[in-house]
Amino acid sequence: MPARPWPAWGPSGAEGDAFVREWLAASPRLPVLLQRREALAPLLEAWSVEAGHPLAAEASALAHGRFRAFSDRLVDLGSPPRWSQDVLDGADRASARHATRLGDAGVHDVKAAWEVSRFTWSATLVRARLLDGDERHAELFWRLLEDWAKANPPNVGRQWMCAQEASLRLIAVAFATQAFRDSSASTRPRLRLAARLADVTARRILADFDYALSQRNNHGVSGAVGLLTAGTLWPGLRDAARWRRLGLETLCRETLALVAPDGGFSQHSSNYHRLLLRLLSWAEVMERAAGRTLPPAVRRRALAATRFLQALMESDGTVHRYGADDGAELLPLSGCRYEDFRPAVGTALALFAGERLPAGPWMRTRSCSPVRARPARRRSSRSRPTSPGPASPSCATPAGPHPSAPPCASATVPRRPTSCTCRSVGTANGSPMTSAADPIAPAILMARSRTPVIIPRSRSTARIRCVASAASSGCPGRRACGATPTVPSPRGGATPPASVASVVCCAFRRASW
Repeated sequence: MPARPWPAWGPSGAEGDAFVREWLAASPRLPVLLQRREALAPLLEAWSVEAGHPLAAEASALAHGRFRAFSDRLVDLGSPPRWSQDVLDGADRASARHATRLGDAGVHDVKAAWEVSRFTWSATLVRARLLDGDERHAELFWRLLEDWAKANPPNVGRQWMCAQEASLRLIAVAFATQAFRDSSASTRPRLRLAARLADVTARRILADFDYALSQRNNHGVSGAVGLLTAGTLWPGLRDAARWRRLGLETLCRETLALVAPDGGFSQHSSNYHRLLLRLLSWAEVMERAAGRTLPPAVRRRALAATRFLQALMESDGTVHRYGADDGAELLPLSGCRYEDFRPAVGTALALFAGERLPAGPWMRTRSCSPVRARPARRRSSRSRPTSPGPASPSCATPAGPHPSAPPCASATVPRRPTSCTCRSVGTANGSPMTSAADPIAPAILMARSRTPVIIPRSRSTARIRCVASAASSGCPGRRACGATPTVPSPRGGATPPASVASVVCCAFRRASW
């Protein structure tokens, strides 16, 4: 990969002006452009307060050169920022050498110098603009991107060492570019810069794509999604069609190879499993924006991976951590804590299953009233099924229905299984599990939760068997839900599986895009 200046990449000169015009007219528009700010603003405010990170304060910190590192600490990088500063020890790791001549060996973790250049902070500015409509957030994003490009010429320095880092950076920049697409701050030179970043990033990924694929983990998946991003969202670039085709083919092949039919991921890490869901969700959002979807086989594996992580998730969204965890988080749009896996799982469920996790407590005054869970009790295989429950509660609030609430639909309690021995497990404090909704696919599903069965296996791993029934149809029998009368335990005896009895309170409304 040659170390050439930015004007040598992507569109330039008069061709660049025509490229921007064509891009504005013909490139796919992501859902963030189709959301009503008036509907999202109250929710964004509530989510931010709930998480303890008010958006106004976060955006103000960015304007003063303070960035949140590893979804936790605020680090002062100055103004303009020192983009290659180690966020752990404060040392500046900037280098003018070609990226291939730099190594990551030594006592210092190179990830600490890469952290801020992942552009995770751009999601904060997107949410802040949706909250208050202030164009200064878009202006700050573009100003920081321009400064980053000036400090990090293509293929020079540490920020170009890793193709996966480049892919994650491109995804974040692509989302912010789409969110600020119609902003007055999005001038043509700035839109050309974003296109050049897509061009050089796609070529950087291809430079050592075989190495990324050989690792058999998220590196190959993120590289494929990076190519898909550049090819789909910047279709006017010279090799966009090839990037999109190669990215989609590789993503399909890697997903089927790395995700088992039961949802287990080859990279044994709960956080990297979440990153996998984020990457697949982003790919599905792009495909839908272009009028397509991911292939059915990939969607099935994505749903299996989602169910796998959902089975591990506690009622507060936390997951027992295993494997490596470097603080990676892609597109943190909900304002939830880093330890909360509900935004990633909820988004994947909405995209790949048409389901939603229960809404969080801040949604109760703006959407459907929560369904009160009945006390848990054991049911034998000979017990009679329950009768249908009452109709769905109203979506109305004292001031009338909330503009973002989907239309109510009559819902009944699905019949409980009668052909398998199930153990009903109640929810915490007798109330449904709460979840932070994610703005990517706004739809609400109220459901009762049940505890999954975790069967320990050898080599210190766990194999999770999901024996939940579909929320809309209950568990009519063994073939429908996969439940068996008993589950053998490695230490002898048997563990009765769990069941799911869900109440759908609002009809899932497909997004118009």
